[in-house]
Amino acid sequence: MMNSKGECCRRYVRSTVAIMVAVLVIVVQGRESSSIITTLPVRMPGTMASTDNAYLCTSVKLHEREEYVVRFEPKASQDVAHHMLLFGCSHPGSNGKIWDCSEMKGMECSGKEKILFAWAKDAPAKDLPKGVAFKVGKSSGINYLVLQVHYKHKAKAGVKDHSGFILHTTLQRQPFIAGIFLLWSANTDIAPEANGVHSDIGCIFDDETPIYAFAYRTHAHALGSLISGYKVHRQNWTLLGKKSPQEPQAFYPMNKVVKITKGDKLAARCTYDAKGHHLTKHVNIGSSGKDEMCNFYIMYYQDASLHDIDNDVCSDMDLKGLTLNFPKDSKSTSSKPQTPISKSRPSSEAVVNNNHDNDSNDSFSHSKTLKEEYDLVKDWPKLGKETLGQVSGVALDSIGNVILFHRGKRTWDVNSFDDQHNFNGQNPIREHTVLTLNPISGRVISRWGNNMFYLPHGITVDHSDNIWLTDIAMHQVLKYPPKGDDMPLLSVGEMFVPGSDDNHFCQPTDVAVENSGVFYVADGYCNSRIMKFSSKGKMLAKWSEKGYLSLNIPHSLALDEINQRLYIADRENGRIQHVDTITGQFGQPITKQPFGLIYAVNFNNHNGLLYAVNGNSVESNLPVKGFTLKNGLILNSWPSDRQHFRHPHDVVCSSDGNFIFVVETEPNKVWKLSRRGQSRLNKESTLDGEIRGDKPKEDIETKTWTSTKETLPERCTYSSETGPCRAAIQRWYYDINKRRCMHFIYGGCQGNENNFKSVKDCQDTCASKGHSNQSKHFSRPKPGEQNQKTVLKELSSNDDKLFKENMTMAKSKGRPQQKPEIHDDWENAAGEDEGEESNLHVWKSHSNTSNTTISTPYHIQDNQSTSTDDIQAGMMPALIILSVLAVPIIFLLLISIVLRIRAYRRERRYNLNRLLNKDGLPVDRTVGWWSYLNCCSKRKYGFDKVNLAEFYSDSESDGV
Repeated sequence: MMNSKGECCRRYVRSTVAIMVAVLVIVVQGRESSSIITTLPVRMPGTMASTDNAYLCTSVKLHEREEYVVRFEPKASQDVAHHMLLFGCSHPGSNGKIWDCSEMKGMECSGKEKILFAWAKDAPAKDLPKGVAFKVGKSSGINYLVLQVHYKHKAKAGVKDHSGFILHTTLQRQPFIAGIFLLWSANTDIAPEANGVHSDIGCIFDDETPIYAFAYRTHAHALGSLISGYKVHRQNWTLLGKKSPQEPQAFYPMNKVVKITKGDKLAARCTYDAKGHHLTKHVNIGSSGKDEMCNFYIMYYQDASLHDIDNDVCSDMDLKGLTLNFPKDSKSTSSKPQTPISKSRPSSEAVVNNNHDNDSNDSFSHSKTLKEEYDLVKDWPKLGKETLGQVSGVALDSIGNVILFHRGKRTWDVNSFDDQHNFNGQNPIREHTVLTLNPISGRVISRWGNNMFYLPHGITVDHSDNIWLTDIAMHQVLKYPPKGDDMPLLSVGEMFVPGSDDNHFCQPTDVAVENSGVFYVADGYCNSRIMKFSSKGKMLAKWSEKGYLSLNIPHSLALDEINQRLYIADRENGRIQHVDTITGQFGQPITKQPFGLIYAVNFNNHNGLLYAVNGNSVESNLPVKGFTLKNGLILNSWPSDRQHFRHPHDVVCSSDGNFIFVVETEPNKVWKLSRRGQSRLNKESTLDGEIRGDKPKEDIETKTWTSTKETLPERCTYSSETGPCRAAIQRWYYDINKRRCMHFIYGGCQGNENNFKSVKDCQDTCASKGHSNQSKHFSRPKPGEQNQKTVLKELSSNDDKLFKENMTMAKSKGRPQQKPEIHDDWENAAGEDEGEESNLHVWKSHSNTSNTTISTPYHIQDNQSTSTDDIQAGMMPALIILSVLAVPIIFLLLISIVLRIRAYRRERRYNLNRLLNKDGLPVDRTVGWWSYLNCCSKRKYGFDKVNLAEFYSDSESDGV
């Protein structure tokens, strides 16, 4: 019987062990589940394009966890979709299931934005190298995936489209994070029939985090013949890649992985051949297919445990004092001297000469006699309690008063209009939309226009101080008397009815008025045409050129009556067009490299200068600036090199040229710029007596204590928001509330100046100055508050600590740098037909599957398995199961131990109790510790009856 008992004990021990093994298997399986590849579809939900060349978007919300994309699988046909773009966004551009993302650039996302993938021309699926992935979700800032599909043709009746991507993702943390480093040129001039024209790029890699380049991609348009890229280390040139941009513009493998560290130089050269292309004019860098481009993309990976590199873009003005002596393999045939490439912006004294006969296409022509430098005027305007909405227009009356046209609490977004350009709103704007400001003090003189307008856009003041307004929701042009009125003097267009005939407008943008009363209308967003009317509103002519000179959203007008010339801000084409007001003939457009998108123009008839402002371009990282031009040449840009606008929408210059006023739609601001040497005119007493109504009807100015924004440099006071942008860059910015430098993703194409390549630059520029004057940096202390000097000392200490912590993080050792295994067929990767949308300074992955391998000569440390993040996802199911089984498992373990001990003790006592054993007195239905063992058969092992010795040996009365 004892053997039977021992066997039962062993059975229970084995059962317990089996349970523990099962639990361990669950844990291991949970750990391995994090490495399982799952699919995430991002596809159109049965879309039907209603027009040709439609751009439609849809979004997918990501899980609140980190995921790693390792493969992009397109599900589309070039017969339906011309191309597709996949964006990673903090928030989508619309809450709708499908929305039109064509008319307003950058409406794919709201907030932070990054392009993850691009597809065209039936390109195959793309795999990233093993161990390398793009991170989305959680700390990446990418909470949504937004799919944009360009439908070249209108959908066939009843045919719904489901184009999109299947993303292959994993929860397992990857040791390497992929990225793209872009080298691009903004200054190239190619003459007709010219050969061997070069555009050179260079910069210094200035980040603590090393990167490992393993693939490259070139991009240019029809004239590009060769693009090559190099790493330069101590005058030793290492070829990264060289390819004709006329071949498939895919990512190709480098001959070896190239490590790039701080201090290394990166350089690229684009070569163009125009012979045989039958050009009739010079070709410059631009966004359309008729322009050229010069891009060299470096695909790299970096250690996932290190911080992302701060700057991943390099242009042709980023390398100070170095003449680039390219190797012979770049096919350098130019005899022209190389232009030194400066890390800082060229000074206003510099003259850039491209050595071409046609000077009208030179980008810059600076002169000391013509140079005019402007700076932002602080503390202007003084609006008091007045709140501005999106400020869409600005104009000056005959005595210099500033008149603003703004949208109050209404904003223009993707839901404002339907597909037929009909306004979706019902009620007019309640706020006063027209404000008149004192140009010196900035105080409000008068206001009007409440409950009259629906979506303001352009404003013009004629020679009689009549105010001309355009409302894109009403589709009308309206003329009002100088002080405003409830009813217009003249209205052109049918209210709320868009159209393209002679009696209708479709979202008109601006008006220009001659002294004779003849006026011109930019019928902008839908019709892209210019219309000429008599003073009574009768249409006299309309101009809408075809082909190269065709307009793409004429956004602003400026009139040079002396030369009978009408200037047009051809916004989406990034140029300034002009037309003869008598003959209607278009002249040679003004296309300059620093332009990007042109939002507004203003002509000063007194000095003969043209003023323009550009805007956010989703296809470049050009700063958002203002420009002064004469005879098609840029004299200078403003404000200063350390100041940028964000979303400028209109511009006007005073008749004497001393002041420029610029309005923005985000932030909702009006800026005053003063020509240097004119600061003495900023005193209110100088011109107050000459300003009409210098005492406003309402005193809305409130006196406030000096704030941080008033004392810090302008660069440190702008918001860190990046808005829509396809070229996000890792940067630092100064947070005026936290009074420290913070990390964020900077949308370089927006022009937000509050960004720094390193935390040290941010500290030196903002934090140190913000702490230097306690009376300016802090608000007035209240009774009982800590002494300001103590607070200053603590803040300074905290900022120093933050800087040291970040530098320590950047320099920390022991990083997982395991070599990625390449399983992509890079050599056979197919490119895409990018067309005119190709000016996206972002990566477009081109990889597939084969046995191509890329080796790295660098020693790799292996400690990536120590991170708890790696097993977090896999442990979750195991922890849930363990929490349920914990109590019975522990109980069974204790019982197993007790069984072994009791069996041993019982064996020893057996021989000492023979007398009782001989009596054989049975005890029925004895309740002992065996009663807990339900899986044993009592009858089989004879446990249904036990003798007294065994009974008492099982009890606590061992001595009985």
